[in-house]
Amino acid sequence: MARPALFTPEEILDAAERVFIRQGYGETSLRQLMAAAEVSTTAFYARFDSKEAVLIALVERLLGGLFRAEAEALSRVRSMEEGIERGVEVMAETLGPHRRLVAISLTEAMSSGEVKKSVQRAYAGLVKLLGAQLEAAARSRDVTLPDPQALSWAFVGALHIQVLRWAVFEEVGKNDLAAALRSVARTFTPAVAGRAKSKGGRK
Repeated sequence: MARPALFTPEEILDAAERVFIRQGYGETSLRQLMAAAEVSTTAFYARFDSKEAVLIALVERLLGGLFRAEAEALSRVRSMEEGIERGVEVMAETLGPHRRLVAISLTEAMSSGEVKKSVQRAYAGLVKLLGAQLEAAARSRDVTLPDPQALSWAFVGALHIQVLRWAVFEEVGKNDLAAALRSVARTFTPAVAGRAKSKGGRK
């Protein structure tokens, strides 16, 4: 029985995530989403006009939360090395509880043009944040990095592969995302820092 419409869209999203995790996006019907949220058809459509709209909102909530957490964390760091380390910790903390949703977002959900745009915006935002960190670090050391954006995309790409291995391929253990991301960060950081130091030494 549907409960009174004294609820928020967040409650529908929470219920939808549980259903998508259990059944997959493609196998879930609108009726099942409504039943899981315990809302009437009228109340549901007042918030979301389709199953895809629910998925888009879920992905945007997850990625928006990741971007905000990363921006806040990076605004407080004092070095490039600390920024990279803290950045991957925040990524693991944000994505970790949503493994199946991450997998759906990177696979079947990508058939949605709006989801694809959300993922694209999230990656571009992370690259921009990281690029700013690299440029600030280079300025503080009086060196020039030839292409901070390319370095940023390379790093985000390496992190993306680890997220895929964790969420989609399940090669990385359920609770091991942080360790996988940290290993990438610790491989990447000395290469960038070392390059900056060597350039500084030639000046």
